[in-house]
Amino acid sequence: MATTSKYDTFIYDYLIINKVVSFEKIGTLSFDAKVKATEEGNPFTGDNYNFEFNKRAETSAELIDFIAEKIQKKRTLIESDIYSYLEQARELMNTGKAWVLFGVGIFSINMSGNYQFTTTEFNQEENKTTKKENTQKANPGKGNYKNGNKAAGIISLIIITALIAGLIWIAYEYFLKDIFSNWSDSVISNAQLPKNIDTETLSLKGQRADTILTDINMTDSISYAFVFETTSSLLRARDRVNQLRSFGNNAGYDSLSRDAGKIYNIFILKKAISSDTTAIRDSLAQFFNKPIKLHIAKQ
Repeated sequence: MATTSKYDTFIYDYLIINKVVSFEKIGTLSFDAKVKATEEGNPFTGDNYNFEFNKRAETSAELIDFIAEKIQKKRTLIESDIYSYLEQARELMNTGKAWVLFGVGIFSINMSGNYQFTTTEFNQEENKTTKKENTQKANPGKGNYKNGNKAAGIISLIIITALIAGLIWIAYEYFLKDIFSNWSDSVISNAQLPKNIDTETLSLKGQRADTILTDINMTDSISYAFVFETTSSLLRARDRVNQLRSFGNNAGYDSLSRDAGKIYNIFILKKAISSDTTAIRDSLAQFFNKPIKLHIAKQ
């Protein structure tokens, strides 16, 4: 195999100690008793090993015990892993590719269809790095600890961002939306005002309070402002008039300056003859459940 397995290091260590190992359906590899680990070069060389091809070979039971003890896993699990590992090695060799047992040598298939083994030189620094990587593979919980923390941090950041976005949306939808809407809709240019309304008056639509009134003879009528509420809050005046206007009536408010500040009269604007104003005022008083003040709109 071109890439190293997590078991390569353990097989290497096992051979250094025991000098002989068998691989299922591949054969038996043995080395001279004098072979020992070295800091430089491959201890397994061309003149100190022997390989016997044997398709009936069984994997050394001692190798499985050795690996199970090293990585503290159940023997049955290691046995299953080694079986799959060697099966992949055979499949690789049967396709004409080499199985590289890192730190030991190279297994391949010859023209006769038999497996063979040759030694080669391995870079010892690479071998040290590979041992470290294989140890992490054998203990994935430790090897992936930092990666797990990084992934958890990213997920936490995404969740926090989503929560903040949700809170901003809720704040806008329930608290800020109406305020922005009122401010944008409430100011109307003087060109849209009726001619008989003070220039400080903002004429807005309102609730159809006048639908409860009978038709009034408009002959020689003049415009009256039927004031049903006075407030010191500009925002209250705008909100109330905007609400009334949304129902189609000609509602509005004007402002008066006082020592304590401005006050705002909210009214229904309607044309009527003088004799009908009492009836209109009484009807509006009943509708709003408030006393009504009457002002003649300025001409």
